[in-house]
Amino acid sequence: MSSSNCSIYQSRQWMYRRINPATNEISQDFIDGLRDFMDFVSMQPICQESGKMYCPCPRCKNLKFISQEIACKHLFSRGFVENYFVWFMHGEDVNITDNSRQLESVSHPVASEADPVVVGGSFGTNLEDSTFNPYVEMVTDAFPDHDQVPNAWSKRFYEMLSC
Repeated sequence: MSSSNCSIYQSRQWMYRRINPATNEISQDFIDGLRDFMDFVSMQPICQESGKMYCPCPRCKNLKFISQEIACKHLFSRGFVENYFVWFMHGEDVNITDNSRQLESVSHPVASEADPVVVGGSFGTNLEDSTFNPYVEMVTDAFPDHDQVPNAWSKRFYEMLSC
């Protein structure tokens, strides 16, 4: 790893310091970094066109193309997938050599269903007033994501409940 790449890794350590060990709450460094990340993502053409992004949380692993608001909530409650220092799925050049962000867009398929477009820094989670609650995270993780389609057994179960 070159010394110029080291600066990228050092400047993005906030991504993996989500919880402040002294307070057991979301760290201010993570909140600020997440806001910068979401601002960066919202400037990418694919996000501006669709209001969606690939979610880099540990569960979605940059595979799910979901609304910015949901992705932000995932990142806030789960953090980032391991070793995602170069945001190549969000428009950065894989060969980035310094701390400047390269806004070359990466072409990704656009999902067919449209979610409301979320603009800039307002992504539905009030990052300034949020505190980390491990019980809320546990309950949130227990339920399936809203973008998952239920299988046949689940559909029958939901139909029985609706009667």
